[in-house]
Amino acid sequence: MPNRLSVLDLDLEQLADWLAGIGQPRYRARQMMQWIYSRGVTDFARMTDLPDPLRHEIADCLTALSGRQLTCSAAPDGTEKVLLAWTDGATTETVMIPAAAAGNRRTVCLSTQVGCDVGCRFCASGIGGALRNLTAGEVLEQAVRVQARLHARGERLSHAVFMGMGEPLANYETTVTAVRRLNAEWGLGLSQRRITISTVGLPKQIERLAE
Repeated sequence: MPNRLSVLDLDLEQLADWLAGIGQPRYRARQMMQWIYSRGVTDFARMTDLPDPLRHEIADCLTALSGRQLTCSAAPDGTEKVLLAWTDGATTETVMIPAAAAGNRRTVCLSTQVGCDVGCRFCASGIGGALRNLTAGEVLEQAVRVQARLHARGERLSHAVFMGMGEPLANYETTVTAVRRLNAEWGLGLSQRRITISTVGLPKQIERLAE
């Protein structure tokens, strides 16, 4: 069903407000966020601590994933690259990077834009320029999809780096929103020390971030 609101574009309070608006208790929002972020479960029908009628109502109005996985490839060292297509047909990549020397370390490399305006010679992302910014929900969906893959084999996402397609600080509000939700206890619960933002160096945005 097109034009459904993405849960990943909402924070905990916004989802609680939405649920309250359909006559549901606000605590259901935390239950839903735990399923999606902690367990990587994005099918509302599998959220077994929600009443069955509510699961059907949610599925009619909301979506947990707005994108579509086109391909997933794995390298011999365990690195996995996922290509996602968004509702407008734009595509971005996200990568899961294991670190054998660090035991159970699993890092997601997040994209923040479709393309990039910076034009670094070593990076193919900037060949066509930046087509558009990703939404916070689209950035978070990359992490949730990786989390789901890891959870299915008894592993868990431990780190996040904003080093994929695009310049994170050129999409400042989205990047900061995504960082806060990656860090939130109702989100992925990643320590701030385990989240890295890589930038070519945009002085005004760096100063704003430091503040």
